[in-house]
Parts: sequence; structure tokens; C-alpha cells
Amino acid sequence: QFAFRISSSETARKLAENTPITATSANVSGKETSYSVESISLELKKKADYIIDYGELDNGPTSTILELNDGIKVHREGPIKREEIQKIIQG
Repeated sequence: QFAFRISSSETARKLAENTPITATSANVSGKETSYSVESISLELKKKADYIIDYGELDNGPTSTILELNDGIKVHREGPIKREEIQKIIQG
């Protein structure tokens, strides 16, 4: 499977401006969301080549995650709701 994310972070967008970045989420499915480097699991930290510490992040909603193979399947609803996405896709 393939996924992509468009970050709301200007720094992240600038880093990816001329080349794609591959990365995993610091959030493990079914576990509490991480909003700081300190809250990321030690196991994940050991696997990371780089970690950019922004300090404590806003405790906002996590990303919307979709699968777009046979229609729209919402794996996790975030700030962009399914209805909004359907309107855009259907034109």
C-alpha cells in the first residue's frame, strides 16, 4: 500500500520541497497519540535516523487516513471529514 501526507507544518513542507521524504508516524495504532519527543516510545526512537524536536505540539486532531482502492474507506477520521473528501473527489 502507498500513502502520502501533506503536512500543515511549514518546516516539514520546506524539507520536502525538492524531494519526497519517507517516514513513519510517531503514533502507533491503538496507542495514545504522541505530542512531544518525550512521549514517543523508546522502541520507535531507536529505529529513527532523525527526530526533529518541535517541543510540545498542539493537542489537535490527528491526520485523516483514507484508503482509495474501491471507493473511500476511512481508517481514521481527523480534521478533514469523509463528506468533505467525497465532495472533492466527486467534483
